Amino acid sequence: RWREDAISFIMAYARTHQEVFCDDLWEAGLPPSDSDRALGSILRQLSGMGVLLSTGDRRNSVRSNNSSAKVVWRSMVYATDPAV
Repeated sequence: RWREDAISFIMAYARTHQEVFCDDLWEAGLPPSDSDRALGSILRQLSGMGVLLSTGDRRNSVRSNNSSAKVVWRSMVYATDPAV
């Protein structure tokens, strides 16, 4: 159930934000999962669906327990008009 809710949350977020980064999703209210690593899998899935595109940039995450930099994503569904 968390996975489906997270996908819906990220899709809505991506429609209103040009850039998507894991810490920003948590800060925006994405409910926590049993494993923070689950989010990376979803972000890659959404990339495969054409919703997100890697910018090529990486940032350190405040939630990362392995100190690896995380991908910064560009939203491909961002709408400049929120009514869209």
